[in-house]
Amino acid sequence: MGLEKFELGKYYRHNGGGEMHIVGVADTIMWGATFIAEEGNGQTLTPISMNSKDSAVNWFEITKEEFMKNYS
Repeated sequence: MGLEKFELGKYYRHNGGGEMHIVGVADTIMWGATFIAEEGNGQTLTPISMNSKDSAVNWFEITKEEFMKNYS
């Protein structure tokens, strides 16, 4: 079964490539309450929907150790 939704503090990898860490929550004008994700490239912060199952399609949870390989 696939990922239902993202969770604060967890790490994720996309089936097509790319990783992210959900690092916080922001109250934005455009999206309302949204997660903020640090991408594995270490250069980008991205808003991620907190409530849409569609945003979690093809993502799966990974460990912090797997994510940290982006920084070694």
